[in-house]
Amino acid sequence: MATDTRVVDLTVEDLRGLVRQAVREALGELVLEADPDAGLSLRPDVAEYLQDFLRDVPTGTPIGDAVRDLGLDDR
Repeated sequence: MATDTRVVDLTVEDLRGLVRQAVREALGELVLEADPDAGLSLRPDVAEYLQDFLRDVPTGTPIGDAVRDLGLDDR
């Protein structure tokens, strides 16, 4: 697409493509700005700890049961 193309000359698909590209770029910038650790890697001991934690994630009470047990169920 030429740089001197006017919006009125774009097809609907061209315009959608431009909007998608602009949204992706904006979201990418937000993610990079929001994550100060972007691009860094975990120390091996931290990675192992997280893997162990995720493997042994404690299970809890289903939300429906907790609501009922606390008397918060309106039914």
